[in-house]
Amino acid sequence: MSWMKDRDIRKGVVASVIASILIIIFIQPILVWTWNTVVALTPNLLYLFLNNVYINAALGQRDWIVPGIVSITLGIFAMFIFYKFSM
Repeated sequence: MSWMKDRDIRKGVVASVIASILIIIFIQPILVWTWNTVVALTPNLLYLFLNNVYINAALGQRDWIVPGIVSITLGIFAMFIFYKFSM
């Protein structure tokens, strides 16, 4: 096991372990909080968006470009959320 005697390899392994610990301690909680916030806000945003779509349709204001892009984006985003919770 000559690779264990190599100082550069040991430094790399130690640096990798330290970096992994830092990611677990700092980055992972931030990502979990961000994801939980997005999941909590998505139903409210979708509800508000659909209300505005129906109000605009009832008033005869039919701007199709922006609602179309937003609905496709929200649909794709909701698909990923439902996929995550289905597992």
